[in-house]
Amino acid sequence: MQIRIWNSHNSDTTCDMDKADANTSVNGNAKKTSFVTRYNNESGTTEDLCFPYPIKKVASRENATLFLTNDGYVYGLGINKHAQIDEDSTTISQVETSNATDIAVMLKVLILREDNVLFGCGRNANHALGFDHTYNVENLTVIPSTVYNNEKILFIGAGRAFSLVITAQSNVFLMGQK
Repeated sequence: MQIRIWNSHNSDTTCDMDKADANTSVNGNAKKTSFVTRYNNESGTTEDLCFPYPIKKVASRENATLFLTNDGYVYGLGINKHAQIDEDSTTISQVETSNATDIAVMLKVLILREDNVLFGCGRNANHALGFDHTYNVENLTVIPSTVYNNEKILFIGAGRAFSLVITAQSNVFLMGQK
């Protein structure tokens, strides 16, 4: 699957996501619209998807894609083989969190919130999410801050068999297969 994203600042552009209009406002601020064109490599077809918010970051690996908006909301879609998103979906749905500042995906989902709380779900083989068990985690769950010594997180990453946290103290914490 290939994805192309662009933001619209055209006041005539509308986006029909939950009947939202790109010209309306949220908290007194005019909405901008982001559009996503998804290309299916197998069928050769394209589908235009849209958000009523601009996209700040995209994380996409292993048949799952996350979108982080400028307002800190996370949306996702894809195949949910390891419970890395809320449901199997070819439509975009909001992930149950807000105030997010970073996202990572790869058989698992990591979401960092602005208050330094790290959430994870998906494949937890080899303790890749930092939990004391090895079964898949089906819902976004707070990863214990002791995993990263309660330090301020600057970067999160997700690999096939591990998760990575880099902190403001320049420490690197690796969860899972090393």
